[in-house]
Amino acid sequence: MGFFDRLLSGKVFSGSRSASIVAELEVNGKKYLLHDMDWVFKQDLDDRCRPCSAVYGGQLSLTIDESVDQNIYNWIINSGTKYAGSIRFYNNSNNFDEGAQLVIQFEEAICVRYYKQILAHGSGGLTTLVLSSRVLKLGNEVFEQNWTR
Repeated sequence: MGFFDRLLSGKVFSGSRSASIVAELEVNGKKYLLHDMDWVFKQDLDDRCRPCSAVYGGQLSLTIDESVDQNIYNWIINSGTKYAGSIRFYNNSNNFDEGAQLVIQFEEAICVRYYKQILAHGSGGLTTLVLSSRVLKLGNEVFEQNWTR
């Protein structure tokens, strides 16, 4: 399964093998390595399973396995807080000088869900943020939600 197959299936990392792709979240000037990422777009279906609506969604589910800073907690607690940021995908060659292979940018993102999982073994735990963004950019493609202001 290639990079785009994994990305489009919603799974950046696969199984217990070492990841061939490393993803980095940058938000509010802070960078975090991602443990896992899901990206969801949807279309409604009619009774014959044919698409019957415009594409919507674009929610990002991002799992971080390191401590997050106070700005992330503020984002979670204050429902009106909106941040812009990016997710950069690198080849896992221990040489990031090549630059990102893919960049997803988000604007006016609201943290709509927060999960904290404490692990008995290993690191201190996993933090999962689910973001809903008004604007998502992937290369030259722009997906814009029709939010009322």
